[in-house]
This record gives sequence, C-alpha cells and structure tokens, in this order.
Amino acid sequence: LPSLYMVIVLQPPANACNSALHDPRLAVEGYLHPVCTFKTVDGVVSSSPDAIRPSRIKVTQPERNLTGCTTCWLPIVRSGQHEESAKQVVGSSHKNASVWLSSGSGNCLAVCSLNFRSSKSGAGPGSGRSRHGWGGVHRRSRQMQRAAIRAGRWAVRVRPSQQSGAQVRFLNIHEYLSHDILRKFSVPTANGFPARTPEEAAEAARKIGGKDFVVKAQVLAGGRGKGRFTNGFEGGVHAANSPGQVRDLAAKMLGQHLVTKQTDSKGRPVDIVYVVERLFIRRECYFAILLDRSANGPVLVASPKGGMDIEKVAAETPDFIFKAAVDDLEAGPTDDQLSTLAAGMGFSEENSLDEAKKVMSSLYQLFRKTDATLVEINPLCETHDGRVRCTDAKLNFDDNAEYRQKEIFELRDRKQEDPREVMASEYGLNYIGLDGNIGCLVNGAGLAMATMDIIKLQGGSPANFLDLGGGATERTVTKAFEILNMDQRVEAILVNIFGGIMKCDVIALGLIAAVTTTDMKKPLVVRLEGTNVDEAKKLIEDSGLRMMTCDDLEDAARKAVRVAEIVRMARDVHIDVKFELPL
Repeated sequence: LPSLYMVIVLQPPANACNSALHDPRLAVEGYLHPVCTFKTVDGVVSSSPDAIRPSRIKVTQPERNLTGCTTCWLPIVRSGQHEESAKQVVGSSHKNASVWLSSGSGNCLAVCSLNFRSSKSGAGPGSGRSRHGWGGVHRRSRQMQRAAIRAGRWAVRVRPSQQSGAQVRFLNIHEYLSHDILRKFSVPTANGFPARTPEEAAEAARKIGGKDFVVKAQVLAGGRGKGRFTNGFEGGVHAANSPGQVRDLAAKMLGQHLVTKQTDSKGRPVDIVYVVERLFIRRECYFAILLDRSANGPVLVASPKGGMDIEKVAAETPDFIFKAAVDDLEAGPTDDQLSTLAAGMGFSEENSLDEAKKVMSSLYQLFRKTDATLVEINPLCETHDGRVRCTDAKLNFDDNAEYRQKEIFELRDRKQEDPREVMASEYGLNYIGLDGNIGCLVNGAGLAMATMDIIKLQGGSPANFLDLGGGATERTVTKAFEILNMDQRVEAILVNIFGGIMKCDVIALGLIAAVTTTDMKKPLVVRLEGTNVDEAKKLIEDSGLRMMTCDDLEDAARKAVRVAEIVRMARDVHIDVKFELPL
C-alpha cells in the first residue's frame, strides 16, 4: 500500500454539540495493526504490509460535504515519513459516523463505524450502557483493533467493520450445485450437466444438443478463466463446438490442479467439469447479495461491467457500482430499489427490465431462505434474443445454519478445503490455516490474536490461528500438536497458555503425549501461566523433555521467530537441521 489515511467523517447525534465535533483542532490517535485484515466496500480483502505506529495528527482544514458532516483526511505517519494528503471527500448519512481507511489513490481499504459517548453523563448513544462506558455493541470487540479519538468533549471509538486477523469461514459449493439451487428458486440458468470423466463430458454435450458448449473446471476459487493447470494447460473455462472437443478439453482438466489468483501455488484439484450450453451474450453484468456489517444487513450490489475483472471495475471505476441496502428482511428489496439496480446494469423498459427485476427478487428469496452469506452472479447476462440468464454463480452459506440446511451442507466438498482445517474441525478445534512459518497453539481467541500480533511485531509470520477453547482434553491437545507437526510450512511451534478454564497441567500432558507418541521434529517454545502452572512445569521437568520455556510472551515470540530463522537459513544452504526431543 503506497500510503494510508484515516478519514474521519463526523456526523453528531441529534442532541450533540456540533461545535465540538467540527473543531478544526481535532486531535486523532490512530493505530492500524500489521496483521489486521479488513474487508473493503467492494469486497476486496487487504492486509497492511507493516506496522503503522500510533501518531498524533492535528487537523487544520476539515471539509464540509453535502450531508452536513465534517470530513477530515488524516495521514497516518509511517516510520516517521509524512504521506501526501488525499483529495477525495467521503460523506456519511448514518446516524453515527464512519471511518474510512484509504490508500493515497483514493481507493477505500476499510470502513469502520464510530459511536459517540459524552464525557458528561446522559448525552450521546452508547454512554453508560456497559461497564466500560461504550455501547453494548463493543462488549465483544476484544478481537478487533481499536483506536481512540478525542474530539472536543466527545469521545469516539473506532470499530472495524470486518473482524481482523481471523478468516470468516462459510460453506462454499461448486458452480454446478449452485445452479441446481438456482433452478429450485426459478432463477434462469444455462442448461448443463456435471461430468467426472471425459466420456461423461461428451455425453453431457450430447444431452444438451446443438454444437455450442462451454466446459468449466469445478474448483472453489475465483479467477478460473485466467487460471493455469499444473500440466501447463491454460484457462479453466473453454468453449467447444462438438462433443469430441468437449471430451478433449475435459481430459486436459480432470485429475489436474488449477492454480488461480485465489489459490496457493499448488492450486485446487479438478475432479468435476461442468458442461453447459453456450449462450450468445449481448451484455455481461454483475449482481451480488452479501451481508454488510456497516449496513447491518443484506446489501444488493450491481454493475453493468460484469465478467472476470469486476475487482478492477470496483477499484478503478467505482461509479459503475450500484448498491441498495435491504431494510425489511422479510419483504426484501423494494420495487424502486430493483428498478434502480436494473437500470444501473443497463436494462430498460424495452430491454428486459421486468425480467431482470424478477431474477433479482428470486435471488433474494434464495439468499434469505437458504441462510446464504453471499449470492454472486458474475456474469448476469442478457442474450441476443433478450433473455436474462445467470451463467456463473457463487453461493456461500452460514456454517451456523447447518442444523436447518442439512441438504445444502451435504454438498460440501472437503477435498477443496484446507486439510488442516478439516482435521481440526473433526476434533472441535478452532483452527484457521495461514501462510506463515510459526505454528501457534493458544487457548482463547483473544489471546490467540494477541499471540499472532506479537509474532508479527517480532518479525515472524504465524502459520495458523488455533484456539483450544476451554473444554480441550489431553487427546485434543495431542491432535492439535499433530496438526502443527504435519504442516510442512511450520518451522517452529509457539505454545502460549494462560490457565483459566483450561488448566496448564492438561496442556502439559498433551504436549508430553504429542512429543512422545509422534515424530515431533519441530522446535517448541512454551509459555505457561495461570491455573496449575507449577504442576505443569513439574510434569514437563519430570518427563525428561527439554524445550525452550519462557515466562514472558514477548520473549517467547522472539525465540520462536529466531529458531524459525535458523531452520530457514539452514534450508537455504541445503543443510538439514533436526531438533530432537529430548535433546
């Protein structure tokens, strides 16, 4: 990111003192965490590249916008270097204010919400509603990065709209299965059939009839059209003119791994191809329904610029992105909202406007009744004969709704998921795989986040988020160590336990069992504090195992980072370093 700015758009509550909020002497103290992940308004996820230290900035020229808010562009100082001020002015029409984290080019990186409280009793929403004086909405914000802002006699707290650090996991199903669900809700799609062998693909083409087909590799990742197979074949979406060509294309895709911009270097396995009729398209649009925390509910997003480069459209030409928030979840979007979105996509009374509105309304019913978190149609097409068709669909569903969406969750393809996460879920471990080299085993989500933060501040990179929770047993702790030990990316393991509900001696027993029953070759750095810590240390000492122990978290993180560096340096010069326990 070339530069970052904290943009404060202040809009006071009705009973607020405006002069205090519009004070040009506003002092701001901001902090953006180095491993914090934010979701942008256009759906792109960005991470900060390095630490941005807190800095106090005086605002001398706040700007007024058409909504009556005060807008202040605040350059966040990085490493003592001042950045140029941004020029874009962002407004807010919400009851409270909004904070935008933006790059110098004006592209929005994140949206945060502001809640006001008065330093005096009585005024301002959120004051006095919790023991901390902030609104109840902030009671569960321990995992979120925070910044304190003082404006006159009003205090403002910043709450990122996307939970930082941890990834949100939702059920994602293949395109051909998504099309089956679309058809159940009377959403028009292209005719097609899945195939697991080249011969089945050719037979699917014969069922469709005609001589125009499209063969699509089925992987749970975007960017298939511009992807590359591990056998060198380019592109995961191809047109064909005969069943024979369909068979040949399927033979090049099936059994291979497809690498896209949304996968790692190994790609995702292709076990199924989807053979569909080829539509002759006049226009390609984009339509999606997603949950937006800043809007407190579903938001419909539309664009006349659909296709593979919708991310580029959102970044470079945001004027082509149209949005509508749904206020009534049962009734769904209003007719006026649907008309506005359809017109924004280029439909008119003479040009399939009513059909486009009907498709969007049906998609919303699908979104609501299936507990979906994302319904993305890219592209939503208008054919040459005036029909509206959904040619590519991506559906995500809330994992917490599995108990009432059993049929949908039976469609899960675990081969497409991170095997580490699949194994962890079988044992009730809250695990999310990352791309770093230092494995983390921690109890408590807040402590796990803090551990990852400190690893990053010490120059390392966490390989996972792993929260044992309060009900872990010796068996689950042992399994957690096995998952970390089998991960080839992990070069060192940091154990950070604060014994409360989870007692330190249980962790120690699991650690000893893991080391003695598995081929544990990775160096261990252990920090134990809290309930039964003395018993835990004695268990480790009596076991005869030698490992690096620390009482201070920062020291433990520093040692883990340095040990991992030793392993990496040795590998760079083709030296095999083994850490044997006991030594």
